[in-house]
Amino acid sequence: MARRLLTCTLVAIAIVSGCASKSKSRSTEQTAQQAFVFMDRMGIARWRDNEGCLAVFNATVERGTKVALVDQQAPPETPRVKEATVVERMSQACDAGLANANSNGVVPSFYRVATPAGTSWPFSAVNPLGIVIAILDPAGPLVVREGQVEADLDGDGARESFRSCLSAENIHFMAWTGSPPHDEPRWHGLYYLGYDVTPSCTDQEVAGMVALDKRAVLVK
Repeated sequence: MARRLLTCTLVAIAIVSGCASKSKSRSTEQTAQQAFVFMDRMGIARWRDNEGCLAVFNATVERGTKVALVDQQAPPETPRVKEATVVERMSQACDAGLANANSNGVVPSFYRVATPAGTSWPFSAVNPLGIVIAILDPAGPLVVREGQVEADLDGDGARESFRSCLSAENIHFMAWTGSPPHDEPRWHGLYYLGYDVTPSCTDQEVAGMVALDKRAVLVK
């Protein structure tokens, strides 16, 4: 009888332990999702003279914060991911093309970022303007897979991918979750060039930008 009770007790402990482990896993995943706010953690950086100007709608980024730089090139060029660090917050816009207010009329905060000592401009000559997507302190790795940079930024198990396109005088940068035609737009930023370019944004990309702008106004 005692042996039977001991066996039942051990089984019960194992079941409770397993449930606790699953609950902890779900809790960790939920925390990661809550912690990653796309608009707060994603911005655009412009690189010049071995230093970058970062614009992001987040006024509380600390010095030393890691920044993943995503240079998502169109085929046949190879996209690249590099690492930089926030050096300091700037009191004014460090690049005119990044000083664009969002849908609610809010202007971004600006930071000086730099690559590790001894390194220079971290991307190839195929991006002479030096304009890239910046992700603050990403929790997981960013990988290049079949010509596309991917990462699960918010910890929900679905990978985000990145795109850029042109419209009139702007370069648009976007982050999407999922695969076409079921993509979900998650973030949109733009760089103002100040001169005419040939538009290249698809109908899907334009629709995604419009949806994100409407969502931003609703949460104002």
